[in-house]
Amino acid sequence: EAKAYFHACRTARWFAPYFARQQQVTSYGYHWYTTFSAQPDRYRFPGKQKPHRPLYAFGSPGRKSHGWGATFKKVIGKMAAEPWKEFSPSAEPVDTSYNEVAKLYAATFADITVRRDEFAWLRGHLPQDAVLRVLDVGCGNGSLLKALLPQLDSGVGVDVSEGLLLQAKKVAEENPQLSFYRIEGPTLPLPDHSVDVAISLLSFRYLDWDPMLVELMRVLKPNGKLLVVDMVTAPVTLSEYPQLLRSKLRHYQDRKRRPEFYSKLRQLVTHPGWAHMLKFNPIRSLREMQTYLESRFPGRKAEIINVGLHSRILAFDSGPVSNYQPGSTQYP
Repeated sequence: EAKAYFHACRTARWFAPYFARQQQVTSYGYHWYTTFSAQPDRYRFPGKQKPHRPLYAFGSPGRKSHGWGATFKKVIGKMAAEPWKEFSPSAEPVDTSYNEVAKLYAATFADITVRRDEFAWLRGHLPQDAVLRVLDVGCGNGSLLKALLPQLDSGVGVDVSEGLLLQAKKVAEENPQLSFYRIEGPTLPLPDHSVDVAISLLSFRYLDWDPMLVELMRVLKPNGKLLVVDMVTAPVTLSEYPQLLRSKLRHYQDRKRRPEFYSKLRQLVTHPGWAHMLKFNPIRSLREMQTYLESRFPGRKAEIINVGLHSRILAFDSGPVSNYQPGSTQYP
């Protein structure tokens, strides 16, 4: 029976499960970056290897994912090797959506403006003084379209989570210019060139990128645009510490201003269903998402609007989608 082993960095996050699903072959990958070691169970600097001395490759947290602290742990031999992660094509389907935490999520983000930086960026990048039909990909409980209603003529939200869509349809009952639909895979229930703006707020990481982008190009008008705001992984750099401190200060102010929100958020992220969902929907890296988006829309640059120690919020405005360039490499 054939098996596929992918030794490249972070293959367990997307490529290995994608390969197992598409090629029907048991596949293996690493969650973290690949390193080379003189020992099989933990990192040990290889140095100058003798011709017949084995060299081991395995996944391990490192500077790119966890900063210089992880590098120090590796150097002193305290960083254990990451075991292979196995993905079977015959495994029973797993619910990887927000269904298990839908009610908690809806209660936590009933007002999406609690995500102050992200919402301000999106609102600022919507075309002004125009009649807009907006598509929200990964709409969740519908709170984003509800908050943007003063700038919209109509809105359509799509999601895979039935639990969250039940909450979104309550929003539609009070706002008839909004509608919500469940999708499976990269297929949108909309006619060609029927949308002015497509938004993906904290959901782009979950998508099969190129298949969904092809579908988005179909439904967007030639002068339409795609707005992506998502969390990506990357350790803070020395030059980013001023921005990190500003982000931390805003976070502290928000905790004082919205104690109820942070109480609900704590309940959400400590729920076992949240950890289960994240296991199957890992955050992508800054380099991966930035390179992808900028390659598909040449001349457009991603922005960083919030910085954390090991992650940040990336924002991207495609400009007119008539400039879209399909890539030679297809991304799952």
